[in-house]
Amino acid sequence: AFDITPDGKKIYMPVGENGPDNFWEVLDAANGDPLGRINFVTAPHNTIVSVDGKLAFLEGQEKGTQPAAWKHTIGVVDTATNTVIKRLGPFRDVVRPFTINGKASLVFATVNNFVGFQIASVATGKILYTVAPTGYVQPNPPPGQVS
Repeated sequence: AFDITPDGKKIYMPVGENGPDNFWEVLDAANGDPLGRINFVTAPHNTIVSVDGKLAFLEGQEKGTQPAAWKHTIGVVDTATNTVIKRLGPFRDVVRPFTINGKASLVFATVNNFVGFQIASVATGKILYTVAPTGYVQPNPPPGQVS
């Protein structure tokens, strides 16, 4: 899913979770003209822009090849420069839907093959907490899947 800056000027558009591409297009929301491209993990998927419009958060489904350091992470983009300034994680597995708090200081993420969620600090990039239902037996990844 794409997101737009609060001032309505820029769209951060993932190119799609079903392929090996690894970029988000930055578009002028007024006319659709490309303003730039941000490279990060493959199969770009969910995107969130902070309430103040200063940061964009990116996650992809990792269906292609990317640097090992990017695996299972969320990219943090400075919207003034449209560059990745930090990676959050690594999370337990490929990041799925996630959200941020109003101050854009915490990320709450679900991940593949895990019932529960993880919380990351935007300041440090590290996972702070992993939360799962008490007494729940986590599923094993499907045969042949590498997490």
